[in-house]
Amino acid sequence: MQNLIWQYGEDKNVDPSFRIQFDNLDRRDKRKIKRIMLEDDWSFSGEGCNLEDKTISLIFTKQFSSKTSMIHWAKKFSYDLYFEDRNGKLKKLNNRKRGRPRKNAQKTN
Repeated sequence: MQNLIWQYGEDKNVDPSFRIQFDNLDRRDKRKIKRIMLEDDWSFSGEGCNLEDKTISLIFTKQFSSKTSMIHWAKKFSYDLYFEDRNGKLKKLNNRKRGRPRKNAQKTN
């Protein structure tokens, strides 16, 4: 599954809108993603399909107060999200460390 988020529209007087596109989904993932995004107040913008490998693409739109508020939301999102920076490189927004914690990490009790 490939997930890309980008800013939609450049009007300075209005809060920025962002679009998120989920690619290479199967039917089960489609239902799961649709449920998660609609619960989080994203509006459904479009759907496409690839008949060769029977995968689906979904697009959702939401308005945020700023780019930083979108990044805060993306860090809490359960799937990996990529954002294209100024140089055209894809930047992973929710870098989560997975695996075992380090031995010398501080314990919080």
